[in-house]
Amino acid sequence: MNICIEPDNVSKGDFISIGSKKVRDPKLRAKGTECLQASQCALLLPEGTGGSFSIDSEEYEAMPVEVKLLPRKLQFFCDPRKREQLSPSSAE
Repeated sequence: MNICIEPDNVSKGDFISIGSKKVRDPKLRAKGTECLQASQCALLLPEGTGGSFSIDSEEYEAMPVEVKLLPRKLQFFCDPRKREQLSPSSAE
């Protein structure tokens, strides 16, 4: 999986604007974005903290989460034009 961490100074408006542009150009990134590839990832909350986040005005409790890719469990079918656009060999 590709994990991209955007800088703290990206505004909500810029985040939405960049997100909509990524539909046309999936490699588009905000300046200062750090990206890495991993087969698993754990997001942890600092000790003694809590909180929540909102998606479409719905509140969700923040909690630790672990994401792990399982080999040969997913099959993706992709438009050949998108495949060329996303393939590592076409990296600039």
